Amino acid sequence: MTFLWQPPNLFELCPAHTNLSACSPFGLMYLHLLVKLFGSAPDYPEPALMDGETYDFIVVGAGAAGATMTFVWQPPNLFELCPAHSNLSACSPFGLMYLDLLVKLFGSAPDYPKPALVDGETYDFIVVGAGAAGCVVANRLSAVKEFKVLLLEVGPEEPDITQVVGLTGALANSNVDWQYKTMPSNLACLAFPDRRCRWPRGKVMGGSSSINWMVYVRGNQLDYDGWARRGNPGWSYQEVLPFFKKAENNLNIEALDRKYHGVNGPQPVSRFPYVDDPSIMVTEAFIERGVPLSDVNDGIQFGTEQSQATSKEGQKASTNWAYIRPIRFKRRNLTIRTEAYVIRILFDENKRATGVKYIKNGQAYTAYATKEVIVSGGVINSPQLLMLSGIGPREHLEDLRIPVIADLPVGENLHDHVTFNALVVALPNKTATTVSQQTIVEDTIQYKQMKVKRGPLSGNGPTNSLSMWLTNPNLPAPDMQMQPNNILWQEYIREPAAANDVTIFPSAFYNGLMPRVMNNVPKSRGRLLLNASDPHGHPLIWSGYYSDPADLELLIKGVRQCLDIENTKAFKSRGAYFVRTPLPACRHFTWGTDEYFECLARSYTTSAYHPVGTCKMGPSDDPTAVIDPRLRVYGVSRLRVIDASIMPQVVRGNTNAASIMIGERGVAFVLEEWPPNLYELCPAYTNLTACTPFALMYLDLLVKLFGSAPDHAPAPNDGETYDFIVVGAGAAGCVVANRLSAIKEWRVLLLEAGPEEPDITSVPGLSTALLNSNIDWQYKTMPSPVACLNETEEPDITSVLALSTVLLNYNIAWQYMTMPNSVACLASENQQCRYGRG
Repeated sequence: MTFLWQPPNLFELCPAHTNLSACSPFGLMYLHLLVKLFGSAPDYPEPALMDGETYDFIVVGAGAAGATMTFVWQPPNLFELCPAHSNLSACSPFGLMYLDLLVKLFGSAPDYPKPALVDGETYDFIVVGAGAAGCVVANRLSAVKEFKVLLLEVGPEEPDITQVVGLTGALANSNVDWQYKTMPSNLACLAFPDRRCRWPRGKVMGGSSSINWMVYVRGNQLDYDGWARRGNPGWSYQEVLPFFKKAENNLNIEALDRKYHGVNGPQPVSRFPYVDDPSIMVTEAFIERGVPLSDVNDGIQFGTEQSQATSKEGQKASTNWAYIRPIRFKRRNLTIRTEAYVIRILFDENKRATGVKYIKNGQAYTAYATKEVIVSGGVINSPQLLMLSGIGPREHLEDLRIPVIADLPVGENLHDHVTFNALVVALPNKTATTVSQQTIVEDTIQYKQMKVKRGPLSGNGPTNSLSMWLTNPNLPAPDMQMQPNNILWQEYIREPAAANDVTIFPSAFYNGLMPRVMNNVPKSRGRLLLNASDPHGHPLIWSGYYSDPADLELLIKGVRQCLDIENTKAFKSRGAYFVRTPLPACRHFTWGTDEYFECLARSYTTSAYHPVGTCKMGPSDDPTAVIDPRLRVYGVSRLRVIDASIMPQVVRGNTNAASIMIGERGVAFVLEEWPPNLYELCPAYTNLTACTPFALMYLDLLVKLFGSAPDHAPAPNDGETYDFIVVGAGAAGCVVANRLSAIKEWRVLLLEAGPEEPDITSVPGLSTALLNSNIDWQYKTMPSPVACLNETEEPDITSVLALSTVLLNYNIAWQYMTMPNSVACLASENQQCRYGRG
């Protein structure tokens, strides 16, 4: 909601060190209350603007009204989040004042010009969702100048506050957070209102990469190898590693390890310039307990460190910041619409995705895609959109009277790294980083004024003190992860449930740690369904936490191992210790017992903010799969999902880096599937007819007319036995397979690396268009000193569309001219004939 009235700016009006009541924290709080109560105005419809209108009278000025500025970011509503009579610092008048300060300092966003809204626009690709993966996809597609790309985002522009490293906690429960909650549970979230857990998800340009805690962890190589073993070719660790590196611009010493890290990608990856002593204490403690100091992104992962983050020079770098802002308005083929809510994907009679319908400014618009619609809404919004469009469980869709396009298990396989906020470490005064309220305000203002961001707000408190270990030494990879949160521990143990919701102060200032032990290999599964009372509203989210008891058992085992850090020199030398006062919901248990820790895990359950899996990737014979290994939705065409929802199993670690990789890997599949690639074959500034917009249109026509092939591939079975196996279905292989299979008693397997033969191969006049397409291996010879000497960098265009005559005037022809003569070439300039030689 946007408020029209903006109250007096007490920061400008009040003298320094004044004792006026109006300049006290109560005065600021009261003004904040007035805005909430009386700051709105009637929302009259705006008449259409027309240049050159004629009136009888024009009145300039409507009383004393003047221009106002609207801030994009709206902070958490403390009046809703804070319990009555709460003693939390965040719920005090200072908390309200501080949020008001944050709005003024960081609540705005770049005021980009808005592209004109036109109903029925046509694009090559439509990308739904500008989140961690969607921004990647839009960037890579729009890099091809001839592709026209539309990026739709339901949230606003990314406000400045999202880039302040130390204020990440203030983004939860604000307007850039969807503010989802899980359904009531009898197994988890028991101490929270209605037994529901909050699931923060980004509703802003950059999606969850704009509101997350920035920790850059890719996952373990066994995670991706496991995806591949499940029947997903192209997703093994060695196959996805190049896409991690393609995205990455590593700014620290890890950049020297080019085997695992990239330095030329758009996404900055670095450590924060501000790291405090308690953070170092945690890392030192785990080293003492036998966890080595190492790079957790080196494929092995076992280790502890001050982890790198998606940040640069003390500022958060979302994928919007890294992939979209540098190209925005530089690429005229990319259109971005914010605050545009996509309500349905459109299909033709052949179940081919043709576009989307979306709402902006209260009005419905339609946009069409000639190539593909790509859904990158994330683990909650992607399955919701698919179901709203008729792709999902048949019974559920029919109950809601949604016509079924494809009966698929959309919304199933939902899972997350479960953890809980309840272990409390106290820091004595000599180790705590707490400061006065005045210092908090001063440091916040100084951060705003700095050109190069440094100081406490350029760090993330203890959150990047990352440790990953094995609860059993015989395991092949770490199954446990720990990251501590910052807390004011005396307040937390009194009101733990409320304290989780009002993390509005900088994470750099604290007197306690809250180790968050995470189960990195969860077995529990939840699900997501549309809300029957409002299908377009928040969906129904069943987290499934602890539905498999093994998850809770493993978590408690990890907790016990984490408790050992109290006995290290690092903790003892700084006076840090675990607070043994039972929290309110578990007072009837003895601190330190398994029963007590189980109560904590069930009562104060929290998401690690890593939910995945609701549009599961899998082979065609997997009944639980929604998309194929190339991320195409089963049962329809021209539709893909590219985001974290495709993960068949969550990776061991934070999911932002993996989501960015999925964006890179997924868009590579898209670019592979629109052959021939004239953008690679055509030289720059060429005048070839084959490189004109007509040729691109013609190739698109060929795909539509002749690009399909019979779809009759049998489901593969591992370990099958045959009499004969023929490798290669080429000119000879097809003959061999035919003759062998003529003998009914013989079982014959014919294996071919390529796809089914598309219809275009049967058109004699289009043979040259097949060269350099996806059914051509596109081999090249090695460089030679005796042959191919006059090849240019891009000679293959001669094969495209059989338009070779136009090459005579180009640089791959010698363009010889005969000498002038009186018996031939009389009509040519200077009586000379062209003598084209390659």
